[in-house]
Amino acid sequence: MKKAINTLVSFVMIISCLVFPIQTFAFEESELSDLQSAQMMFDYIHDNYLNATVFFTMDFALSGEEYSKYEDIFHKWQEETKGQFTPQGARKTKAEFKREAESFAEYAPLDKYKIQVVCNRDEQMAEMLREFIKSNGLDEDRFLIGVLESSVPTYITVDFDANCDDRIDISDAVLIMQSIADPDKYGVNGTDNSHITEQGQKNADINCDGITNLDALAIQKKLLKLE
Repeated sequence: MKKAINTLVSFVMIISCLVFPIQTFAFEESELSDLQSAQMMFDYIHDNYLNATVFFTMDFALSGEEYSKYEDIFHKWQEETKGQFTPQGARKTKAEFKREAESFAEYAPLDKYKIQVVCNRDEQMAEMLREFIKSNGLDEDRFLIGVLESSVPTYITVDFDANCDDRIDISDAVLIMQSIADPDKYGVNGTDNSHITEQGQKNADINCDGITNLDALAIQKKLLKLE
């Protein structure tokens, strides 16, 4: 009898060890799925230079009390982290969006929010983004696709766009090298009218380690399709 009980206890312990990691893993996968979905959409908009933006927003299907609870969490996160998940939020690079989305995921349960995509006065673009969701197997229920009727700009930062002209060309690489070689003239506070700006530095600094000649080289590789 004692042997049978010991065997049963061992069996229960083994099952417990197997079940709980699976439950935890499933939860993490669910959270990761929302992050991946948001990042995929952001990257698609970014890489195709579309006048739209992506951010997490409230789920309007929540009950009044629950909605207020998670709205408070959202605003508290914004205040504490200076996060800008808003349609008219700051221009962002891919790295900036990734950091901000991961920060929000650590702060709040993503299943209580939606992934909002806002297009600027372009219903055709909205339809294209809905098709992107379908063709990539993303969960349509997790997205809200909207169109701004005003002309408020909602564009996303273009990585490598050092001179902030919303395109990537060799002039971006040149400006990076100029700002490094002659910061008094081409740095953020440079005397030349074409000096790099703080936003330009953010755009150019892909690895978030400060702009270097490697960033200029990366632009040249991209233009030559060597990356």
